[in-house]
Amino acid sequence: MCGVIGTIGQACKDSDLNLAFRCIESRGPDDRTLLDLGGCVLGHTRLSIIDIDGGAQPFRSDCFRYALTYNGEVYNYQEIRGELKALGFSFRTLSDTEVVLKALMAWGVDALQRFDGIFAFGFWDAESKKLLLARDRLGVKPLFFCDDHEGFRFGSTARSVVALAPSRNSLCPYSVADYFAFHTALSPRSIFRDIRQVEPGAYVVYDQTRSHRDEVKYWRVQRAAADEQRLFPEEVSKLDTIMGEAVRQQLKADVPVGIFLSGGVDSSLITHYASQHAAHPLQTYSVSFKGTAVDESSVAADVARFYATNHTEIPLPDIDADVFVAAIASLDQPLSDPAYIPMYQMSRCVTSGVKVVLSGDGADELFGGYQRYLRDIARFPDSRLKQLMRVAIASGLAPGSLVRRSLYGRDALRYLKVDLDHLNGGRKAFTSWFNNDFLSQISDYVVMEHWCSEIDRLGGDIEGLMKSDWTTYLSENCLVKTDRSTMAFGLEGRVPFLGQSVVDYAESLTSSVNFAAGMKSLPIALAKQYLPASVWDRPKHGFTVPVARLFRSAWRDLVIDMASNIGRLAPFIDANKGRKLLHDAVSGSVRHQSLAYSLLVYLVWSDFHSVKYSDD
Repeated sequence: MCGVIGTIGQACKDSDLNLAFRCIESRGPDDRTLLDLGGCVLGHTRLSIIDIDGGAQPFRSDCFRYALTYNGEVYNYQEIRGELKALGFSFRTLSDTEVVLKALMAWGVDALQRFDGIFAFGFWDAESKKLLLARDRLGVKPLFFCDDHEGFRFGSTARSVVALAPSRNSLCPYSVADYFAFHTALSPRSIFRDIRQVEPGAYVVYDQTRSHRDEVKYWRVQRAAADEQRLFPEEVSKLDTIMGEAVRQQLKADVPVGIFLSGGVDSSLITHYASQHAAHPLQTYSVSFKGTAVDESSVAADVARFYATNHTEIPLPDIDADVFVAAIASLDQPLSDPAYIPMYQMSRCVTSGVKVVLSGDGADELFGGYQRYLRDIARFPDSRLKQLMRVAIASGLAPGSLVRRSLYGRDALRYLKVDLDHLNGGRKAFTSWFNNDFLSQISDYVVMEHWCSEIDRLGGDIEGLMKSDWTTYLSENCLVKTDRSTMAFGLEGRVPFLGQSVVDYAESLTSSVNFAAGMKSLPIALAKQYLPASVWDRPKHGFTVPVARLFRSAWRDLVIDMASNIGRLAPFIDANKGRKLLHDAVSGSVRHQSLAYSLLVYLVWSDFHSVKYSDD
């Protein structure tokens, strides 16, 4: 992968450009180039993976009309290259970068539908004076922009855009609410008020002549067609073939490739398919938390022995405060997922051996790996009693603690997904944690608004719940975790379960297939066919860390210090309640533990990045 930046309009200071480069240098440690095209400046930091000698960027067309700064990999670039040659295009490199540029020259935005890969790029047309920004279908690769009276700026990270637009460093109150409700800032907003994200499966066209911007979704997940007679063994065979090809495609590289092997079904299946195509023994990596309930290293070792991989186990005896702070400081936006910390540590350790890693991200969301998908909207019907409760709560005649019991349908489902909610009353209410000044800024805010609209569009049944996660929880949490942890150390993370053919197949499945034999039926069937029983004959484990223990031990002094700085670092939080929340966590309370972790992450992140609460 790589890092990209760009500006149109008012010239940026050299110091701002240098700072923007520093914000993305870990994403591309091998090279750094700035190209001034007259009115448009494109920058690129390169992580060399394919055509190491010939794929330098920003890449210009032979006629000099077009230029591309590109982060990602298009795995079917060789097939597209053949199509373009048949149209008369010639090539001077062997890189996928040149294929992407010439595909855009040939087909315009329609080329996006042809790309099987993960990408985020800026494509400049000097004749029309238009810039195209685009992001892959599920948002594996990030892309941010700022459009204001000073011009148009974009970059791979939110912090790189802040560097190009230093006056745009104030917080977006809606994104702060998103973060504390759902652990991450949700696109199209970012944590910064004036900086937006290109949405997954979307593109942005900026017309310099008119100073006008259009944002277009080129892909949306759809419901499956009416359930036809599909025999489960045949579907297992289909997924087997599709996954084998997806992994084969994503092993393409001119540098060593490894695998994050947690010991779970998904990463173990990736190891199985990779072993069929690798020319040399695979490099696999896992982390261990010896003596804890979250340790899966012994199962990962079973898989490594089974496939004779060169396996490295990375012990994490304790994640001390310095490691925690360094990991959180590396984020361009706060992310409250404890699994980010071991991912960050693992990425740090593997870069000495490989430059590309495959992971099992996406399988749970695509194929039904969470128990929560079985709690569909039909389980939360409305009733006369609930109606009376809502009236009584709104009138102040019943306590807010009854809010949860009064909800039905989509609101009830949403309430189960979040730590905090915009509904008044109850332990999750914003009013219980934020101060009045902040609450006045988000008076029209609706928690998980995009997820709610996806439920309305796709339905609140099992299939709709699964697919609504694709561009919320998967894109905004899981894939952010993988991208930021790997890119912090110049490591390219690839996700075979999100290959285009796999996603297309998953999109065609109804819940009757996905849950034919229980949760995640298809991948589990493949696991039983290929993997040691220790992988699949046990309860599902999440990839996480012993947060409660760390609050009481390794992080104790840090937590107490951060608690004393809530007023300075998070002035929107009710300081007394915030301090009590953190002190309770240090004392061993697990009540509101998820919220306590979110607050700690935010305080550490805000302290490191000196974020402004407002423009005042």
